[in-house]
Amino acid sequence: MSNIAALRAELSRQESINRELRAQLNEIYQGVSRADQSLTSFRNAACSVLETSTQRIQASHQRILSSIEVQADIDRMYVRFKQMELANKKIRACNNKKYYDFANYRTVRKIVRGILDNLTLTEEGCSLVSDGVIYKSVERQHLQTPDYWLTCALLSVMAWQNDDRDLADRALARAVELDKKSASIFYMLFNLRLHREEAALKWFFLYQECDFQGSDQRTFLMLFALLSQAIRESTNTRTRGEVQKFIRKVIADNARAAGFRQADVVSRIAGYLAAMAGSDPLELPLLQRCCGDYQKIARAVTLAQNNVNILQFLMDLANVSREERNTYLATFLEELIDAPNPTEKSVYEEIEYNELIIRCKGEVDQAKEIWAKEQKRREGELDLISEMMGWVYGSAQEVNGQSRKNMFSLTLELQQKGYAQYVEQYRALASPTHPVTIGDYETVADFNDREGERQKISAFYQQQLAQELAQVKNWPAYLAFGVGAAAAVGGVLLSPALFVATLAGCAAGGLLLWSNARRRRHLQETCTLNIQGKNELMDQLFVQYGEMVRQFSQYDGYVDQVNKAFMSF
Repeated sequence: MSNIAALRAELSRQESINRELRAQLNEIYQGVSRADQSLTSFRNAACSVLETSTQRIQASHQRILSSIEVQADIDRMYVRFKQMELANKKIRACNNKKYYDFANYRTVRKIVRGILDNLTLTEEGCSLVSDGVIYKSVERQHLQTPDYWLTCALLSVMAWQNDDRDLADRALARAVELDKKSASIFYMLFNLRLHREEAALKWFFLYQECDFQGSDQRTFLMLFALLSQAIRESTNTRTRGEVQKFIRKVIADNARAAGFRQADVVSRIAGYLAAMAGSDPLELPLLQRCCGDYQKIARAVTLAQNNVNILQFLMDLANVSREERNTYLATFLEELIDAPNPTEKSVYEEIEYNELIIRCKGEVDQAKEIWAKEQKRREGELDLISEMMGWVYGSAQEVNGQSRKNMFSLTLELQQKGYAQYVEQYRALASPTHPVTIGDYETVADFNDREGERQKISAFYQQQLAQELAQVKNWPAYLAFGVGAAAAVGGVLLSPALFVATLAGCAAGGLLLWSNARRRRHLQETCTLNIQGKNELMDQLFVQYGEMVRQFSQYDGYVDQVNKAFMSF
């Protein structure tokens, strides 16, 4: 008994120790849990702070990058601004040089304008300045600018007016020696102003001996203006005929030199006419969705609709007011008088180049590229064909309206051929056959034959039906019936249990026959629905195609009016 009591006492002591251990462990667990919660809260707070900091750092980084980009833009703008400022300073310096160093040339030009104004006023019975005053001014300026062709030209004119033939001949020869091209054009226009047609033609023939460059395009614009009697209504037929013959010769020479064939020029004209076309005028969604070459159809209608634009272009080109007719000659004479001589040329080009820098907003590289192309064009051979195409079909503000009309009239045969090719090209696009896709049905539809398309749809789905029906076989049912019959024989001869197989075979055969009949009926119904549905869609396509044809025919009807407009030239 004492051992039992001792064991119980020991058990109680161990239980007490266990309770204390559990209490301590529980306390430790709770402490660890609180510590874990604290760490979790701290981690969450730290992560939140770090995430916020990361976002702020990223935002700050983005702001820094934006600031760097803005600073780079500011730097670029500052460089461009400084380039523009520098260009402006150079222009002011060049203008000062023009004003002070080239004052003599400016005086000569003023005298020329005075003489031209006197010619106009003399015709009206009055004069602003006496010939004697002008003559003395010309002699004085000739002493100061002996190597300026315009001074020599003025001296020759005044000497001729004062019956001093020797002085007039010497001054005239000197003017031609200094600048044959400018002097010959000046004398030609001057003689035309004086009704001296034969003398003007002699100077025009002298001009034809010069080499022509890209910088001569303004002179050719003047010659085109001459074709319409823009200086005087009395400009005779021979003068205009010689100008026209010369221009045709230059065009022919240009064509041979550049390797142009008439077909090339005609194609370029057709291209310019096509460039006048607008966007797709059609609103036919089903045709657009189902027709594989809808873009071709739309292009045909767009080009046909462009006949309206071409007709308006021709009408605008033909209607030129008298004021506009006379504008370019006056402008050309001013340009000819103001054209810099070799001494001034570098200063004038410096001004032009710096003005180009300002127009390019300080982009020096861009300005250099444009300047190099312009210099190459000016110094290269005159490409009159390209220039004329640009003048006729380019911006109407760049070229006098009468000059454009004369260019068009001079090349009227080519223009008509170009338009004929244009019409032929867009009519070729309007074919009645087009690839059509309606769901699983694809064909090349002939929109002139609706009944034929109906038959093609029916034939397509009937063929499809035949192929699908061929896949539905009855022989498995007959095989099941055969197995059932064999089982019945076996049931009679061997065991009645085989009658179960007989019933199963007959049931399977009957079920297969019923399923095949149902499938055939479903295929027939599907075929009928497909034919009906595709025909309905095809009907809608024909309606929309008919609308397209209606619009095409309507705009194509303007061709006769356009051809009449051509004949008005």
